[in-house]
Amino acid sequence: MGNIILSILTIMGSLGLFLFGMKLMSESLQKVAGRGIRDKLARMTSNPGRGIFTGFVVTSAVQSSSASIVMVLSFVNAGLLSLFEAVSVIMGANIGTTVTAWLVTILGFEVNFSMFLLPLIALTLPLLFSRKHHFQNWGYMLVGFAIMFLALDFLKDSIPEVSAESPLIREIGRLSHSGFLSTILFVGIGIVLTIILQSSSATMALTFVMVSKGWISFELAAAMVLGENIGTTFTAIIAGLVANAPAKRAALSHLLFNIFGVVWAVLLLNIMLIGVDKFTLVLENRSPFAEAAVIPVALSIFHTAFNVINTLIFVGLIRWIIGITEKLLPVKEDEKHIYRLEFINSSVLSTSELSVLQARKEISLYCKRVTRMFELVPNLLVRKDLNEYGKMLERIEKYKNITDNMVIEIESYLSRLSESDLSSHSSERINLMLRITDHINSIAEAIYRMTKLIDKKNQGNYWFTQGIRNKLNRFFETISRMLNELNKNLSREYENVELDAVLKMESDIDQMRQKYQRKNEKHVRKEKYYYESGVFYSKIIDIGEQIADLILKTNRAVAESRRQK
Repeated sequence: MGNIILSILTIMGSLGLFLFGMKLMSESLQKVAGRGIRDKLARMTSNPGRGIFTGFVVTSAVQSSSASIVMVLSFVNAGLLSLFEAVSVIMGANIGTTVTAWLVTILGFEVNFSMFLLPLIALTLPLLFSRKHHFQNWGYMLVGFAIMFLALDFLKDSIPEVSAESPLIREIGRLSHSGFLSTILFVGIGIVLTIILQSSSATMALTFVMVSKGWISFELAAAMVLGENIGTTFTAIIAGLVANAPAKRAALSHLLFNIFGVVWAVLLLNIMLIGVDKFTLVLENRSPFAEAAVIPVALSIFHTAFNVINTLIFVGLIRWIIGITEKLLPVKEDEKHIYRLEFINSSVLSTSELSVLQARKEISLYCKRVTRMFELVPNLLVRKDLNEYGKMLERIEKYKNITDNMVIEIESYLSRLSESDLSSHSSERINLMLRITDHINSIAEAIYRMTKLIDKKNQGNYWFTQGIRNKLNRFFETISRMLNELNKNLSREYENVELDAVLKMESDIDQMRQKYQRKNEKHVRKEKYYYESGVFYSKIIDIGEQIADLILKTNRAVAESRRQK
């Protein structure tokens, strides 16, 4: 009994080490090539062919379809990729994940690679202790690669040789003689194992070891591989649960694409295996039906063939798949996501470097909501209907609550990111984004103070003359144009930031304030309107000038961020 428990724990430990090595290699590669990955995903998706190629390249690089697909979800969530573009990238990612299987097959089974792994780790020591983060990340990537294949060696050694007469083999043999039901059963086993291990590559490695030990046949191993393709969608589904509607649909598209593929592959499994057998005979001069040693190569061929054929079948049906997801996940008319963040969520991220992109999008949305809040303010000067006036105040109050919640969540998110392992460039960018967010929050606070001041004036029945209202409308219009310029600069990814127009408008605001204040003092002395009305008018102008100063300060912070790119 003790030996059985020890064997189980050894197998689990080997799998855990395999997953750790893959995670270390994947995250380090993403840090090394993070910006390149972003560029590929954002630019190389103009048509399905490019999208598939991009998904293949990125997944081959990071060695994890789950990592690359979650990355795709984060781009959809941020509005950088359309759903159509995302589905094509996901299709390419499915093909890219077959590269890991080939690495395991060639390096883990055909070559005695373990003798080179510890020397490889030794050679990476100078990189690990380098002061440059870029070299450190390369070192961690190589160490992760070495750990992954050391773990594979441990896994092969930890699974005991079992004779054909053993109870376990007899039980598996019994399960394998149920025809089509056996195929379905082992597809299910592949799904469950992949969900538990959170890696189709780890499940594939386990499948390779099981067939090499003679535990399961080639047919059942192929069924497990099909199940692994469905199981690998679980991570994306979990990530999509807390994302916005397009990202949810992207995750569902991934699931549907793999389910539809597995359905046709199960129905045509025997035909596919015959084709794989012939191809393997050409390559290895051996049949996977006759020799267990050649099954890993045959499974890699099967895995690649399935994903390539499945992509060729459905690449022309992307809009059909999207149509199904839209019917399954309809967006309600009243569900505008106004009460929560739309772009950033820690469960949708793959690396801290990529999450900076999400935060920038959320800050841009935050500023747009503050702008909408300000656009309601001029309407308070014309109080024709008490009911409409009350609704207007409620809307402003609602926007105030929304922006208050947003700034807390954004700043909390950025603070967590600042504690992550970031490049110096990203750390500087986060500090500037915190400043930008703080400035926008100050703008929102000033707008709300102005709102309460106007309401207090209205409640006291201190009326403004038509001349004062005209001046304030010109004043507000200039501030509104300044906010629109700020929104443009924030949406330009901090590139091509324009300051000239904002500087001119801020100067106009200063001149208007000085001119209006002088005339206000003069008119109050001549008693053209009540003293209290003049005080309210003066205070509103002062707050407006503060808002203009804050808008200029925010634009300058955006421009400073651009210079650090």
